[in-house]
Amino acid sequence: MSESQDPKQVNNDLGNAQLVEGLINTDTVTVGQMGGNGYNIHYSHSNIKNVYNLKLEPNIINDLVNLLRPFLEDERSRRPFLVSALGNDAPVLQHINWSGAVASFIPDMLCKLADYSEISPGKTAIWALLEYVRSQVGVDVQKRIDDLHPLIEPQTILRDTADSKLVEVFNQKTPDSSEQSLDKEAGDIFLKNLLPDSINTNSRVIGSIAMADIDDLTIINKHYSRDLGDQIIANTIDIINNKISKYNNIQAGRCGDDTFYILLPEIEIGMAESICEQIRISIETNAWSLLATDLRVTCSFSVSQFRATENSLETVVRAASGLKTAKIRGKNIVVRGPMFLPQKPSLNLRDYYS
Repeated sequence: MSESQDPKQVNNDLGNAQLVEGLINTDTVTVGQMGGNGYNIHYSHSNIKNVYNLKLEPNIINDLVNLLRPFLEDERSRRPFLVSALGNDAPVLQHINWSGAVASFIPDMLCKLADYSEISPGKTAIWALLEYVRSQVGVDVQKRIDDLHPLIEPQTILRDTADSKLVEVFNQKTPDSSEQSLDKEAGDIFLKNLLPDSINTNSRVIGSIAMADIDDLTIINKHYSRDLGDQIIANTIDIINNKISKYNNIQAGRCGDDTFYILLPEIEIGMAESICEQIRISIETNAWSLLATDLRVTCSFSVSQFRATENSLETVVRAASGLKTAKIRGKNIVVRGPMFLPQKPSLNLRDYYS
């Protein structure tokens, strides 16, 4: 669609577009009213991405705008409504711009929710929102929402049929004890060699990788001692392992001096981000003062999702390079790794952490 075309006309080329880690560039979405309460979406640059076969075609977005409009018309009610639907701790809430006309707010919000992906295992943020809406409406509207379910929740089908290579390689290759988890050379070899050898580009793998780096450990070593630093590293991996033990197949290991990886098979980036946030809080609130007076330890995290257009080492590099962003933004936070790498990036992981 050219820039001069009427925003009321839907770009039919988007009808079969599949949306990997995001939807539509939210800076390019405008909405034109068709008449009555119907809305069409105009995309000025068609920057479409894919979230494991999640499809939001223009007619579906129109339906969602019309369904959600009565609840989100008032700017003051938007955040409380989404908190009720998604929970107060959902990280996606931090990325939503709550102001603006409802006809542009809703498509922008849907893009953010789709990018966030799962709010809990097997349930996308968009569907969690619609389930809450369903609880507030009558039978006729409930049926409309039910009809949308198979169109916007294809992950439930893919999860049962997805390639299980990531689970298999993780069960075979990852550490099975705290002592092995601390072996940074073994972790480095796993990320650089074993994982890429086991997952080929274009294989259909669902999962995410997170990198975690202890903040200011060099300063702590100088202020206290290196022995204390070693104890902090050991305690940190214990905290990580304890928090992930309730999830199937997730395991972690050390891959640098004070850097760890967390491999999350069959978990998309939104849920991976939430799990890392739980770990981050546990590290921050741990009783570190029992080791040394006034000791405070925090950790920064970066998360990326595997996708068919890149090999697994490139996914790891995206997650590792995101650690720099986390440090610049103040440390002790969870961020997403960059969507794309520069041309001919360094694939030497030690270029991104020590």
